[in-house]
Amino acid sequence: MIENMKITPVILVLMCLSFCNIGCQKGLDLTEGEPEERFANLSSANNAYFFEAKIGSDSLIYRDLVDTNIANGAQTTFVPEPLCGSINIAKMESFFFGNATDTGATRVIQVSIWGCAPPQLNLDTLINVQKYGYGSLIDTIPGVLVQYIDENDKLWQSVDSDGKLPGNQRDSTFVITDMVNNSDPFAGRRIAGEFSVILYDTNDTQMNLEGGKFVSRVRGRLF
Repeated sequence: MIENMKITPVILVLMCLSFCNIGCQKGLDLTEGEPEERFANLSSANNAYFFEAKIGSDSLIYRDLVDTNIANGAQTTFVPEPLCGSINIAKMESFFFGNATDTGATRVIQVSIWGCAPPQLNLDTLINVQKYGYGSLIDTIPGVLVQYIDENDKLWQSVDSDGKLPGNQRDSTFVITDMVNNSDPFAGRRIAGEFSVILYDTNDTQMNLEGGKFVSRVRGRLF
């Protein structure tokens, strides 16, 4: 997935499709889950997660995911390249929204944050309530990476065709506005946030993603 970052939603779904009984309101005042709620109201919980954004001329809106094939998943990935020296390790925290049943699904959005973290820490060190810059593995710039597969199965990314961070991407924004512990046993935390970004295809054609808002699982801890 990291090299040209092809998304594999089914793998992510298998890791994180247990639900908890939670509540949220447009990314504000997320309610922290209680351990005894882990397996309560499993199906109704999914309407608390959402993604919305205008991507080019398309409005991508995933809300009320109950009884649909649209899933919200999350994963922790360790990056094999020696990007962080001899002490820290390179890892990535990702979440996605998209079709849960088809590895070739279109209209899938994935957001990842990569950086260097001490290997001995159990809790994640990349996810926090803060503003982030956009990053690149090729340039070894920690930060946010965004991917989108459009309705024509074309992959768009926040890096250019060479995997490098474009200069104008530094003006794009990404902020996590809220984070709480999650009673979902497959995802340690829930986050809310907002972002905008410029996406690029393999020919470096540009497309704007604007008004991005989400409430999502994140792994938030190592297992």
